[in-house]
Amino acid sequence: MTASTDALIAALTHPSLYLMGNEDGGVELLCRDHFDGGRPLACYNSPGDRQADPKVVQVATIPGLWIEAVKHLASGHQVTPENGDAP
Repeated sequence: MTASTDALIAALTHPSLYLMGNEDGGVELLCRDHFDGGRPLACYNSPGDRQADPKVVQVATIPGLWIEAVKHLASGHQVTPENGDAP
């Protein structure tokens, strides 16, 4: 999937979305508005890292995390490039 520049900017600047390193050396995408016991929305892990959580989207690249952020904003927050940061 590709995302428009406006959608990526909305994801990158959204105050609820952030990336965080994990104990296995991977990077996780989290949303402050959807706390699920600490479970991230998406995760980038190196091969051989911990067992994948079936409820967490596994991506192959760091930019893939931001694509998942765009998807999350569109589905979970109804944010689109046309309406900006709508509730």
